[in-house]
Amino acid sequence: MHSDPSSYEQGTRKRAAALASLFMGLANNGGLNHFLEASYDFDAQEIIEALHLVGAHKAAGQLEEVVAGLAISLPPMSQDERWNALEEHWSGHLNDLDVLSSQAEKELMVVLERHVAENEQFYINLMN
Repeated sequence: MHSDPSSYEQGTRKRAAALASLFMGLANNGGLNHFLEASYDFDAQEIIEALHLVGAHKAAGQLEEVVAGLAISLPPMSQDERWNALEEHWSGHLNDLDVLSSQAEKELMVVLERHVAENEQFYINLMN
């Protein structure tokens, strides 16, 4: 499911699924810190809500814990602003939370596979 979250209206299930897919890919590639750095153009709270909307509650909980540990809001911002915010507020105790758990990853796979199955024709049409 390679779909740009910006292509969909905020609060929709398709946008939520695209954000969840983006989250899974980036968090697996470099951790939650990397995800937050790379998703600078999205509000972290929207991503948490999107994860809950698609049913990825474990992943949402992990991201919530990291954002709470930062003790700042992370609205959409420039890449440099996001980098600086994370650099300033990331502390050593957050390093232990910087890995997407295998349970959260499995849950993401299940909910994303279900979403694609429920919207199969839509995603097939995107590829044509």
